[in-house]
Amino acid sequence: MELLGYRKLRSGLQMNAAPAGPAAVQPLARRLQDSLQATGLFSDIEVDATENVDAMVIGMCTFPAEMAAGRLAQWLEQLWRQQLRYGFWEAHTLLVDDDQVEFLAATRSGRNGHYVTVHLIAQRAFVPHQRDGAAPAHPVHDDAMPALFADAQRS
Repeated sequence: MELLGYRKLRSGLQMNAAPAGPAAVQPLARRLQDSLQATGLFSDIEVDATENVDAMVIGMCTFPAEMAAGRLAQWLEQLWRQQLRYGFWEAHTLLVDDDQVEFLAATRSGRNGHYVTVHLIAQRAFVPHQRDGAAPAHPVHDDAMPALFADAQRS
């Protein structure tokens, strides 16, 4: 679903239903965090509940540098459909870039039920460039080095 279509559906939901309270939002936040951790693929996982009706469950994580962002998007969609959403109604969208996947979703618990919204951002893990292992040609000397350490180097 395109972002604009998702936002229209979410706005319609918000006009016709009440937002969930903390007793319903916290378990969804925990399930999201537990699901991300259970894969063993993600790191720097942070998930929390907010009072923002557009993002009641928020999350950030990093995914492996070698993982394709498109594959991650498919996995998040599957996770949402199988484990996180309410069975009555849902809408979601994904914004996929080479180094980031953004997942936005809304779900409603029943005809007269509450709704919950989710906003998750997964960023590609940064892999630092490796040094070639060669030692510097000349010892590094810092003129601002304290005299105590400079004396220890001379002996």
